Amino acid sequence: NPLKFAVDYYEKTREDLLYQLPLPRSTGFSSIWSNIGSMENKGFDVGVTAEWLQSSDPDGFSFSSTLSLSRNRNKVLSLYKDQPQLGQNAIIVGKPLGVFYGYVMDGIFQTADEVAAHARQTVNANPRLATAPGDIRWKDLNGDDVINADDRTTIGNPWPDYEGGITNLVAFMGFDLTAFVQFSQGNEIYNGIRTYMDRYGSDGDNHTTRAMNRWTPSNPSNTEPRAIWGDPNGNTRTSSRFVEDGSYVRLKNVVLGYGVPSWIASKAGARTARVYVQAQNIVTSTNYSG
Repeated sequence: NPLKFAVDYYEKTREDLLYQLPLPRSTGFSSIWSNIGSMENKGFDVGVTAEWLQSSDPDGFSFSSTLSLSRNRNKVLSLYKDQPQLGQNAIIVGKPLGVFYGYVMDGIFQTADEVAAHARQTVNANPRLATAPGDIRWKDLNGDDVINADDRTTIGNPWPDYEGGITNLVAFMGFDLTAFVQFSQGNEIYNGIRTYMDRYGSDGDNHTTRAMNRWTPSNPSNTEPRAIWGDPNGNTRTSSRFVEDGSYVRLKNVVLGYGVPSWIASKAGARTARVYVQAQNIVTSTNYSG
């Protein structure tokens, strides 16, 4: 009796999802919404309640905990002619919905010889408008010695491995204390604000303190590129540079309450009354810089 379990497992396939079907320009339109997509979802939800201590006396000491845990996996099964929709969040057959898609950062060029030996990233006779030491080195995934849109790939997954929460409830002599802890593990976040805040030297605006560690000849950073007006190498393009671990644990809610005795509540014209104080989003532990 002290333990109660609830477990749900599901598998569901959605057919005829809305998707934009391309049309010939001669129709006067470029696309039309059509029911041509399908997606699979499967996973489980688990709920566990444990009554660690339960007094027969209403004013006695009681302590209980409830754990909720969820895991979902989704996969795109079909699109029109299996053609992917490629953007920062991509829709690709065989992949989870909305995966992050872009270039893969492979360190930072430290010397001109490294730039010359790598696949061509930019071409310009003006050194201020070409790839140079301090710029990000992008992986040449197809091996053609040219960095272009064909070198993009899946760079992150916004869906967590699992997520859930734990609620603890303690009660004694009319007082009750509830604490709710929320968590998510394994999800990634594309920190889009960094494409603006970490564009060192461009737009004439301020930046975060990460700019203090930017690459210079005397500070050969391998994580933060150089400051250069106009960003000729495209250091802020959609890439793995801005994909971060979004896992977190958060003390989401704490409530301390007191059930006013009925003889006192009746004097105020109420059958029952409760006084409480509540705090939300008290502390969060995460590696996500946003």
